[in-house]
Amino acid sequence: MINELCDIDSVIFDCDGVLIDIKNSYDKTIKETVKYIIKRFVNVEINKFVTNKLINDFKQSGGFNNEVDLAYSIILSIITAIKLNKPYEKFIFEVIRHIDIRGMYSVDDYLSTLLYIKNIKHDLNYPNNDNVICNVFDELFYGSKLYYSIFKKNTIFHCIGFINNDEIILTKKLLETLKQKFRHKIAIVTGRGMMATRYSLKSLLDYFNIKNSMFLDDMARSFAKPNPLSLITSIKGLHSSHCLYVGDSVEDLLMANKATELGFKVTFCGVYGTDENKKDKIDLFKKKNAHMILKSINSLPNALNLV
Repeated sequence: MINELCDIDSVIFDCDGVLIDIKNSYDKTIKETVKYIIKRFVNVEINKFVTNKLINDFKQSGGFNNEVDLAYSIILSIITAIKLNKPYEKFIFEVIRHIDIRGMYSVDDYLSTLLYIKNIKHDLNYPNNDNVICNVFDELFYGSKLYYSIFKKNTIFHCIGFINNDEIILTKKLLETLKQKFRHKIAIVTGRGMMATRYSLKSLLDYFNIKNSMFLDDMARSFAKPNPLSLITSIKGLHSSHCLYVGDSVEDLLMANKATELGFKVTFCGVYGTDENKKDKIDLFKKKNAHMILKSINSLPNALNLV
């Protein structure tokens, strides 16, 4: 394996779940958004129904790199179950069994076979601009001050924002070690926006080649993972002949594989340390033939024989 890795000349990272542990930030925002919307639209208290495991079950499909898409899909599934007089606690797993790489669109398709959902979708107005789910999610995640900085709008919720619960995994020591080998060819391709990434990583972001990094929340939905265009753009900008892409999800792996199919040499490294069920994530990466599997990015220097 070492021989196969010796010509790697760039490292590109996903952010959430890789550089940052998001269980108490993004995942918490999903839970609170679903809880608020369900109470508002159908006056049902779901309490602690949405768990980290449930969120992870949706993500296993490879179609939910966007956390708001995931929140929407859970919301739509719960409302549909209620209208069908089915227990949503069981119905949600029926939905999960029918989702695929298309993410929320596969949820729409399945639920449409069971109920006329156009009225529900009309009320939720997702993913159109200025919809209630995005507004609630962003307010809860960013908090009043950062939300205003990004969107120039005041918030309904007066909160500090769950983004402040981000747990930073990335270290200055790791970055300095990687810099010795890869110089300016260290970048990020993430579903997170630039301002949110900067807010959490602070000065650590300065170690990355920002010009050739991709922050997909600031871009059109068509760039969303597993579309390889963002990764390919970053690889080209870095003038990389062999890229190591480090991610934590199925869509990250699929994106890397698609880039390879299009003629770009990409080695995928799957990290599992932030996952709720680490064994399942390891098994999933093995099943999908991930090139490397590590518990944490902090194991990269040893894996790449840099120390």
